[in-house]
Amino acid sequence: MIRRLHPSEERDSGATALEFALVFPIVLATMMFAFYGAMFFYYNAVAGHVARTMARQLSIPVSGNSTYPAQDTSSLTTDAHQVAGALIPDPSDATAHSQGNDPTPAEGDLVTVTITYQLPVLSQLSSLVPGLSGISSISQSATERRQ
Repeated sequence: MIRRLHPSEERDSGATALEFALVFPIVLATMMFAFYGAMFFYYNAVAGHVARTMARQLSIPVSGNSTYPAQDTSSLTTDAHQVAGALIPDPSDATAHSQGNDPTPAEGDLVTVTITYQLPVLSQLSSLVPGLSGISSISQSATERRQ
């Protein structure tokens, strides 16, 4: 037996599809913004942790002698990757400098470490969406006094 729809039911069947077509992109965009916002705050927290840990490592003498760890970018990037762990990619930039950029730092000098991460997807989207260019990378600095 074929059931005939009432005229009011025929009109309502298209309204559901239209409501879905209008609401779904808004829900999807909201979910994507929430996901990328969480990723931004996660990278920000990891960059801060890595910068503080690296500054602490650079401020402590190695093996009881007066030499300090190397401050070149390649060793800093390697150390920063080890501190961050496997859940985050290598930082795009890692720099360290001591007070006055003295090649033989003394006890009590300040050491500043800056870690920069490029956000993987947001850096690509920043060229497409106006206003996103300011959040394509995250940079955190930390300062410690040499011991």
